[in-house]
Amino acid sequence: MAVLGTALVAGGVGQKMDRQEVDVILFAGQSNMSGLGDASKAPEVAEGTGYEFRAVTDPTKLYHLEEPFGENENREGMCDDSPFLERTGSLVSAFVNAYYEQTQTPVVGISASRGSAKMSTWLREGGLFLDAGQRLDACLQYLNENPDYKIRHIYMVWLQGESDISSHEDDEDYGEQLQELFSNFHILGVEKCFLIRIGMDTDRNPEDMESILEAQTQLCRTDEDFVLVYTQAVTLPERGMLQDAVHYTQEGYNLIGEEAGRNAGIYVATGVEPSMYDPYYETEYVPETGQEETTP
Repeated sequence: MAVLGTALVAGGVGQKMDRQEVDVILFAGQSNMSGLGDASKAPEVAEGTGYEFRAVTDPTKLYHLEEPFGENENREGMCDDSPFLERTGSLVSAFVNAYYEQTQTPVVGISASRGSAKMSTWLREGGLFLDAGQRLDACLQYLNENPDYKIRHIYMVWLQGESDISSHEDDEDYGEQLQELFSNFHILGVEKCFLIRIGMDTDRNPEDMESILEAQTQLCRTDEDFVLVYTQAVTLPERGMLQDAVHYTQEGYNLIGEEAGRNAGIYVATGVEPSMYDPYYETEYVPETGQEETTP
């Protein structure tokens, strides 16, 4: 974590400087995290409340966060959407706005997603974790060496799983694999994983999704490293917020980002994991992990 720096003043005396506290958030997953929406319909982020660290294209400064988030943050063969899709508008700006409203702390966001990425792609040797970890490490190094900023918290937001439904290769092991992935990020300093649960793939039988939905839900309910921040994606098809079988409209991304960001921000501000209505199971989602107050 960052420490207070010093600056030389007249006479050679060291004086502590005021550094802006920021929360670092890695936005990771597959195409719905990358975002196939319409940036012109995404909310604007107020100056000084959200930044993007562009680990690939320019790791020398922070940029004002705007959509399309992570537009050109492609690393060939790794977190690279360029062969498959274009990032045209995501949930990140809405998430950051809602998170800031609850925490009053600016966010430094890092793009680390890839369309159609299965869990096995993240975990294999030299896979996507390596790239995402390097992006996070570069951001932390930049902030720790910059006299203007102080890192307060480090988190990740995870939205992935549709490709594992499609393959049926790893359904039974999905929860264990996601725990393994987070443990790797935890070593790098990530404190919690805010999980946005996947929605429906209208080209497939809804029963095919059961194992991934159940794994994500149970993991958040029982593992204190994971905090469920959104359950409503399964309702977006009936609300007209799909642009194809699996990808959301910008209206859908805005809705997801706003509620997920609010829930994440409330957790950070209070230390209490959110409870929420779960339309898939038609019941109230209540986490079983212990609730501890955190220091903002």
